[in-house]
Amino acid sequence: MRNPPFPTTFKHCPACGGIDSRRLFDFQRKYPIHECKKCGLHFSKQRFSAFELEQFYSQEYFRGDIGYKDYQAIEMIKIQTFSNRLQAVESHRPQKGKLLDVGCAEGLLVKTALARGWDAYGIDISEFAIDEARQSLGDRVCVGILESSPFLQGTFDAIFLSDMIEHVHDPQSVLTHVTELLKDQGHLFIETPNVSGMLRKLMGHRWPHYHVPEHLVYFSPKNLEDLLKRNGFETVHWQASWKALTWNYVMDKLAVNHPRMIRLIKPFGVWFGDRNLWIPAGSFWSISVKSG
Repeated sequence: MRNPPFPTTFKHCPACGGIDSRRLFDFQRKYPIHECKKCGLHFSKQRFSAFELEQFYSQEYFRGDIGYKDYQAIEMIKIQTFSNRLQAVESHRPQKGKLLDVGCAEGLLVKTALARGWDAYGIDISEFAIDEARQSLGDRVCVGILESSPFLQGTFDAIFLSDMIEHVHDPQSVLTHVTELLKDQGHLFIETPNVSGMLRKLMGHRWPHYHVPEHLVYFSPKNLEDLLKRNGFETVHWQASWKALTWNYVMDKLAVNHPRMIRLIKPFGVWFGDRNLWIPAGSFWSISVKSG
């Protein structure tokens, strides 16, 4: 019997299941971005197969012009940001324990967590990224998605979805499996673009985080908290994101989709260049606790 055809568009909101949405605009004139009329989630109406997404997160994503110009070159600024986020979780969970980074890329958060005393592991869909991560982390990292991961239920004290949940079609499925893998009273850290933030409101459809098929769902603090609550989590803290970045890194990211903006702000690079700066990222992060 033939397999049913892969659905190429969403009929329901990926977060709340609402059936009514309105079309906002078409990213690159071909990918419709919709807003759920029930919860306010913005999402790509276009769906992509697992194979298409695996191909997208290839070497070109980490060493080219699709995602990161050179992921390894920004290692130090990533580690600064990850240290800040781990410290925030540790303020709620000083005893540390087992940690899982979902969407770990080349393992920088895992490395940072290990250095801070966590028993840390990672998983990512990209074979290229995991091959790179295994050079220093070995079997602590694996290729795959959370829904088919090798980890046992109730394994982890903390799970990180750091700039990850916006990359998936089905955030509800991700949280279902996060709930299974976390221990009772385990902590969940999520960082994601803020669709209700001032930067998005000012920039409209030119907001840099609108980037299909890299980013597929766009949360606000309110609808993310509601989704977490439906999955048995209590949000104990959230705040706007500031990230350790360099001016040149910001220019590289904007150049992909916003060449006109580059021309306006590029002169400031004379002063900033590769200096490390803490910059508002148009995102937010939250820490939640699994009830139990």
